[in-house]
Amino acid sequence: MERQYRNHLSGYLHWDQLVHAEDWLLFEKNIGAYICIDEVALSRGELYTVLTNKEAHGGKGSMIAIIKGTDVHTVTSVLLKLSRRRRYQVREITLDMAPNMEQIARICFPAAKRVTDRFHVQKLAYEAVQEMRVKARWEALDEESTQIAYAKACGKMYHAPVFANGDTRKQLLARSIYLLYKKESLWTQSQRIRAEILFKEYPDIKKGYYLSMRLGLIYHQCKFKDIALTRLARWYDEVDKSGFLAFGRVARSRKKLVDDVNISVYRGEILGIAGLMGAGRTEFALSLFGMLKADEKSELWLNGQKVQIRSPEQAIRMGIGYVSEDRKQYGLILSHDVKRNMSLASLKRLTHLWTINQNLEITQAQQYVKDLNIKVRDVDQCTETLSGGNQQKVILAKWMLAKPEVLILDEPTRGVDVGAKYEIYQIMNELVSKGVAIIMISSELPEILGMSDRIYVMHEGTINGELTRENATQEKILYCASGERGEYVGSSAE
Repeated sequence: MERQYRNHLSGYLHWDQLVHAEDWLLFEKNIGAYICIDEVALSRGELYTVLTNKEAHGGKGSMIAIIKGTDVHTVTSVLLKLSRRRRYQVREITLDMAPNMEQIARICFPAAKRVTDRFHVQKLAYEAVQEMRVKARWEALDEESTQIAYAKACGKMYHAPVFANGDTRKQLLARSIYLLYKKESLWTQSQRIRAEILFKEYPDIKKGYYLSMRLGLIYHQCKFKDIALTRLARWYDEVDKSGFLAFGRVARSRKKLVDDVNISVYRGEILGIAGLMGAGRTEFALSLFGMLKADEKSELWLNGQKVQIRSPEQAIRMGIGYVSEDRKQYGLILSHDVKRNMSLASLKRLTHLWTINQNLEITQAQQYVKDLNIKVRDVDQCTETLSGGNQQKVILAKWMLAKPEVLILDEPTRGVDVGAKYEIYQIMNELVSKGVAIIMISSELPEILGMSDRIYVMHEGTINGELTRENATQEKILYCASGERGEYVGSSAE
């Protein structure tokens, strides 16, 4: 019956892909905007290149192509059989860090943004920690061999020192292999004791472990893609600063998020920065504020003088403020009261002989609560209990108290109601009237168009267009944000 079905009922003998089915299969109709390319081992360990549609989530219509082998020439010769229109419709392709996959993606899907699969980066981070452990273990073995040889030469028996849990040094490092893969909350009691000893003896392994664990938390805790990208950029920055050679491959997996960005902003002006998620807008703002390491060749001029900003503290001293899109993580200390959150950027001015002038702190906080119409019981109220709009106004009050010359606002009205939006716009206009230069990053086109004097549009880490208030439209912004170059001419319907 099986043969009858195959030869007569299934249509297998008349299948249009039968001739080449052993080498490759193509299902062009399954291609979508978001795809994934990877290599898999099927029968007898034979490697195949597989192209799938991510939007199908592994169900019907997922498979776009399966090709025997991973050679660049072989795979591209098959994938180029897909129509050019279909290939150029792909917006994003996810791949691992293999050079051949990168080359295949670049040749076959030139218009697609290439994204490294996060699981490969996470795996590299885990492997980097294990590499640090193995290196330390080899050093422990070499040291023990030296001590054994010395004891033997002296006619003595060698007894390796033992830690509180009964492990020798080489045993400690060998038995720590599994706990370094697990979250701290999943450790057993014996693993917890062993980890305490390990981290005390090897602080670099401790730092590497928490770096690798934090990477996983970024993906599990962030609800918004752009916030995750910001935290990921800061994580990579920490990896760079750690200086651990074992994390070298992890650092090299980082894509350059901002490249050749040249902007100018003037006193009393709102400069809007538009773009799609992942365009590098937030990363650019963080580098201006000293939260991300800027390129060595980059230059920043403030009031006609060239300056270098390597930390937020330097930025604040030079009159630059930053309102993060993620106010709960980077804008507020939620467990503190309103007055203390307002004074965070002005502590130097409020402090005399290492003591905060609390009367002045309270007076200024009360004034800003009144001026900005912040709905609180009093300035001692815990910030965590406020609504999103009132929390955002507390952050704005913090920077108004610091009196910045340049204020960077990243998604200033995200997560606030319509009434609070209007009040935030009024605050921005008041700051501009006092000569403050505002750089506003926003994903809301009506906000960008309504509030900006000029608009820069970013695409894949570069400036792809500059528009004035008079000639800016939603269509022109989207045209530049999607990577198109040249003057926008509009559609025939226009």
